[in-house]
Amino acid sequence: MKIHTTALTLRVPKELLSELTKLAKHARQHRSTFVREILEKAVSAGLKRNKVFALVVVLMLLGGTLTGCESEPQQHITPSEAQFQKEYQEQQAAERAEREAFDRMSPLEKAKHLWTERGLSAANEAIAYLDQAPNSPEKQQLLDDPMPYVNQYRAEQLDQAKQRIAAQAAEEADIKADADATWKQQYYATRSSVHHPSHVFIEKEPHDCDWDKAPIGNKECHFEKQLNVHKSNNGANDAVFVTWAKVSN
Repeated sequence: MKIHTTALTLRVPKELLSELTKLAKHARQHRSTFVREILEKAVSAGLKRNKVFALVVVLMLLGGTLTGCESEPQQHITPSEAQFQKEYQEQQAAERAEREAFDRMSPLEKAKHLWTERGLSAANEAIAYLDQAPNSPEKQQLLDDPMPYVNQYRAEQLDQAKQRIAAQAAEEADIKADADATWKQQYYATRSSVHHPSHVFIEKEPHDCDWDKAPIGNKECHFEKQLNVHKSNNGANDAVFVTWAKVSN
């Protein structure tokens, strides 16, 4: 579920939001405990610090525990709540000032800032700003510095995309092949916990030891079935090979 504030949008699991809202509505007499419990639950849910502040403020509003709510006059705000409000406002002010300072930069300064602060993760954005900047020795130097890393990064990203596409195509092919699997393939796949019956490969049983196989008579041998299970990189059973080994009687 999303909670919209002035500066950001919070994505909070529905169950967590319901639990915290209920907590806020019943916490007017013990707001310091309320703040501590919200912190514990929000941090346990993996929310970042700035989003925890925003969540606390929103939920305190829902519970009627902030200044300006009809149910709670200003003089009842606890020191812990006031500290939270102050830290949240300072956090928002710092982020707003940083955005405004970035907006005032020239394209060249924006590119330099992104490359210095975020490195390869912002390389594409930095190069986009460099494309907007007029030609200069500083621009050329900036282009020369990240380009080898950018090209390597882009090549890695392309390889990863190709691997994902290939894996998806292979999975789709396996699903189609599974529809044509024989009952023996399905049996061995189930027995060996292999996801795709089409990954079961069964060698045709030889008959060289049969009595009526030329030359006719007792061959003093027979064939025994061998089951070999192949595991993938993550340790899961990936394929089964059913083969036959000749054994003397």
